[in-house]
Amino acid sequence: MPSKKETDAVDAHVGQRIRFRRIMLGHSQEALAKALNLTFQQVQKYEKGVNRIGASRLFAIASFLRVPVGFFFEDMPGEIQMPEVSELEPINIDFMTSKEAVKLCQAFSRIEDQNVRTNLIQMTSAIAGEADHAGVTGRA
Repeated sequence: MPSKKETDAVDAHVGQRIRFRRIMLGHSQEALAKALNLTFQQVQKYEKGVNRIGASRLFAIASFLRVPVGFFFEDMPGEIQMPEVSELEPINIDFMTSKEAVKLCQAFSRIEDQNVRTNLIQMTSAIAGEADHAGVTGRA
């Protein structure tokens, strides 16, 4: 007989936070289920962490419970380790979606010579005042 699927610690934590907020607002599982067009059994599975919640569903739950999505990830237990932030973060989303960034990426992608790409990255990093990026491959 196959073993019962183990609950993921993050899914369990998110489920607990959903249950906590739902109860704090005085909503039943049925009310949350109705708002999400689900059965209350599905809400039970979310709250127990048995079933994972997709991004759009989590957004809908956050909207119904009037909290930001990040609320569900607050106060994570110590055994749940957050990944280390890469050296490239934080990413300036406003810039990345600007016309200048799009044009820059389009032009960069047309450069076929790998050495030119690498040199361009190194030059741009130097202008920006960053440390030497000699190990950058420059692949788009």
